[in-house]
Amino acid sequence: MKKARKATGTRPPAKVRVEEMPDSILDGTVEGVDEPEAKTSAWKVFVAVALILILIAGIASWSAYRRDTQRDENQYHGFDFVEAAGGLWVTQIQVGDQPYNIPFYHHPRELEDILIDSTATDPLLRGAPREVYISVDPDAGSKVVIAGVEIARITGSRYNLLNLNTKSALSRPADGGVDVPIVTCADASADRVVLLFQQGPENMISREGSGCVVLSYTDVDESVRVADLYAYMLLRIM
Repeated sequence: MKKARKATGTRPPAKVRVEEMPDSILDGTVEGVDEPEAKTSAWKVFVAVALILILIAGIASWSAYRRDTQRDENQYHGFDFVEAAGGLWVTQIQVGDQPYNIPFYHHPRELEDILIDSTATDPLLRGAPREVYISVDPDAGSKVVIAGVEIARITGSRYNLLNLNTKSALSRPADGGVDVPIVTCADASADRVVLLFQQGPENMISREGSGCVVLSYTDVDESVRVADLYAYMLLRIM
């Protein structure tokens, strides 16, 4: 019996055709194994970013809506009002090519309870007075003086509006002999308009004769409200 010949050298590896390999190996996946964690994490990041963008867009839309709503609420007879520091209300008045931002202590809606005579602005807006006197009681206090200034800046040249020769006056003599003229409704005429501040039982703007306007207030704080209302009337806002 012949002995088997011993094999020499290394046996070559078996060749495997590519077409016989499973698709799962060729595309880098293995059946029965979950998607890689990297893909899952990427999807989570995408969803999170999308949610954040949606949230930001929603907040921006809501803010814009609130701004528009607030602007509409603050508007009065076509005039836009913006609330400023210190509780002031500012509106813009265009005089020719020059805009003026004019502050007031009160929004027009806060003054609608005050009684008015619709002809109270006629001595100033329909007439052509040479001078305007804003007359206050000498013991009325600083608040009433502020009320007078509220009107003087509209009748005078502060904002280039009426540009009338506006002066201060007292409604009766003051203790100590202050060098300020005494002017009342008795001194009023078509050429000399008197705006008389006086304390009374109710807040009211009325007219006496052809050249006198009486601004009645219940207390000194209310005098500024009455003054703002008359200023709005002169600007044709109210």
